Amino acid sequence: MKKYINTLKLKIIFRCDAADIPELGTGHLYRSLIIANYLKNKFSIKDEHIGFLIKTDGKYKKSIKILKNHKFTILKLNSKIKDYSREEYLEFNKHKSNLLIIDRLGKINKNFFNKINNNFSKKIIIDDSSKYRDFFDLSLNPLIQNVKTLRNSKIVYKYLILQNYKKNKILVKNNNIFMFFGGYDRKKLSLKVLKLLDCININLNIMIPSSYKEMTLNKKFNHKLIYF
Repeated sequence: MKKYINTLKLKIIFRCDAADIPELGTGHLYRSLIIANYLKNKFSIKDEHIGFLIKTDGKYKKSIKILKNHKFTILKLNSKIKDYSREEYLEFNKHKSNLLIIDRLGKINKNFFNKINNNFSKKIIIDDSSKYRDFFDLSLNPLIQNVKTLRNSKIVYKYLILQNYKKNKILVKNNNIFMFFGGYDRKKLSLKVLKLLDCININLNIMIPSSYKEMTLNKKFNHKLIYF
């Protein structure tokens, strides 16, 4: 992970977050990383020329844990700054790039767009539900679909952007279970399901996210847990 101070050379900036907060989790950041890696390879962009404007302290520390395996530029944002606030657009105005991608739930307002518009040649917004999505060059709504169809808007599940995992031999066996309740399992559903699976008298390999490791570490289960 590399912190890059001179942002004049940034070609792409992502604005997203990951945190132990309901309805946030890690999905937006992972999706942005998939897009970032795709664009990096397609257009031969250096890692340091792709920036992530992201909150990193408090409940948002998970962002750094995820990004530490990448070499993209980290532009830290105070976790107290609210989405689409005056404080946030002032932070946006410190940076310029060819492309801005905002990936988060919410509703952008007209004033915020006008304040940041001139800093970015092209702009994309994902899973926003405001009528001002129309101002962007592209609006993707693969999950938030109860919105009006506007110019340059794509509202359908086929625009879901998911990670492609290499086939793992362990997954093709009948006694393996893949379990995932999002990047932040607030209700600890994974623990409840693991306890239920303990009632099954079959040796199982249960694949769960490494982010669940802390809640399962000191607990005993009859089956083998594999963290991915």
